[in-house]
Amino acid sequence: MVKKDKISFRGLISFLNRYSLYLFFFLFVLLYLQLPLVEFFFLVPLYWHLKTSKKINYLLIWSLVFVVTFIIFLPFVNYGIKYFFILLISLLIFFTIFVFIGKNLINKKYKEISLAGLFFILFYFLNFTPIGNYWLNIAGFLSSFPITIRYLGSYGILILILILNYLFYEIFNTYLKNKKQKTFSIILIFVLLVHFFVLPIFNLNSYENNSKISIAAIQGDLNQNWGDRIKNKEKNYEKYINLSNKALLENPTLKVIVWPEYTFTHEIELDYLFVNKLISYSYKKNITLIFGSFLLENKSSISSKRYDTLYIFNNGKFYFYNAYKPISIFDTNTINANNNMPVEIENTNFGFAICYEENFQDIFSKQIKNFNSQFFIIASNQFLIKSKFALELSSLNSNLRAAEFNRYILRTANTGLTKLIDNRGKTIKSVPINSEQILYYEIPLIDNVTSYAQHKTFIDFFYIVLFLLFLFLDLGFSKHNKS
Repeated sequence: MVKKDKISFRGLISFLNRYSLYLFFFLFVLLYLQLPLVEFFFLVPLYWHLKTSKKINYLLIWSLVFVVTFIIFLPFVNYGIKYFFILLISLLIFFTIFVFIGKNLINKKYKEISLAGLFFILFYFLNFTPIGNYWLNIAGFLSSFPITIRYLGSYGILILILILNYLFYEIFNTYLKNKKQKTFSIILIFVLLVHFFVLPIFNLNSYENNSKISIAAIQGDLNQNWGDRIKNKEKNYEKYINLSNKALLENPTLKVIVWPEYTFTHEIELDYLFVNKLISYSYKKNITLIFGSFLLENKSSISSKRYDTLYIFNNGKFYFYNAYKPISIFDTNTINANNNMPVEIENTNFGFAICYEENFQDIFSKQIKNFNSQFFIIASNQFLIKSKFALELSSLNSNLRAAEFNRYILRTANTGLTKLIDNRGKTIKSVPINSEQILYYEIPLIDNVTSYAQHKTFIDFFYIVLFLLFLFLDLGFSKHNKS
């Protein structure tokens, strides 16, 4: 029996020595397919490869990165080849640097912290690339979030996941090599598992303010390009008005109706009669009407540069929210907003994000700190994305934002995914994609600010400094060459 066990261990070790890189990138794909629990051990084969390989085969790594990028990007192919190459270059640089430095860290004294820190620092600085780092935030793949996310932020949860990955590697490695298990590692794994699987139970759906606002999100299923939206402006108007009338008939207490990003294209600002129809509708129905369009920088020319904008009509008055971060890095006609005024309607502080902005923490933390936003509306377009899987994947960061900032979020999109997320990061209501649907809810208004929202800059800076210190200790001073 002992001999058979030794043979099986040798076979497994031989398999890992030969195929660990393939196994890692396979798990990386499964991670993006949202297979449960993969986020906790997907790095184990890569750590094995760093530990056992005498020489890194970068050509193989680059080839596998290309294949993986193609698989991940396939559901988003309509975004265009430019986005594919930016994602490919980002992953090539990320994994090349991680493997190159990680090979030197795997035997160092503080390797558990240093390897997690290396991953995090590379991840953090991806935020300054054209497409940001949101697509690599592994915390977004959790099925539920521990209450600690309100103190640590999603970055802190990501760090704990990375540490857990190394600890699983360490236990696996010592078990295969018949070494004595490290009691501290086992205890730490237990504590982290309790953190991820038990603490979410205590992340209760609680809030201090008992006020609520009755709201409806309209998904109009506008699967149209810009030319068709200009041509069908009146038809699209009638569609959304009819759906809004239906919503008011079914729920007379509605206070807010939200239409998606780019409900209308940028010519509506110059069509005063059309805009007045919308203002008049909002006034007569005594509702706040919110929809997406553009706001021209120079109103004398339709070809002017423009803002990606939410129009907000209430009681004959109107407000604007302009996106701080335009959706497309290749759209040179859409410009960044420098600032936005707070939107307070009937003693309710609104918070907003447009499409791409749902991925950025600063968009939410600034509005909570500066405007005391009590809930958020995210308006999205995404008609280019055709699969439900891709729509779900692209909206995961909305759940992260809800959890780390303790706010309800209503996300509305032209063809999907329209959904409501509670302040624990749970999707509690959604409507089918590619359908004309109305989502109703009475959203609780939350006043208290999470610790992460209050101290985000300091906390993120602390993570960077801490990990740079451990990397410096291991790469600069440590003479501990073997684990």
